Amino acid sequence: MRTVQSIWDRFVETGGVAFYSGQRQAPPANRVIDTRADLELIDILLDSPEATLHEHHAKFEVETGLSVHISTFCQAVRRVGFSRTKV
Repeated sequence: MRTVQSIWDRFVETGGVAFYSGQRQAPPANRVIDTRADLELIDILLDSPEATLHEHHAKFEVETGLSVHISTFCQAVRRVGFSRTKV
């Protein structure tokens, strides 16, 4: 009964019943690729859709001055809405 009450209380307070254990409510403070860099990334991806991920990564580093690992770059590509098959 206590579980049902806690779920009901959560619904009344938030409008939903999802429990967000361990998830951050704010973006991380240590995010390397910021919004400006995201826009530059989108521009790079749209300018040369035939290039490989590594070519996009190299161009991104030259144009933004940010040196990021390829895995970080790949996560940023996914975050802005592109997939590996689209890149």
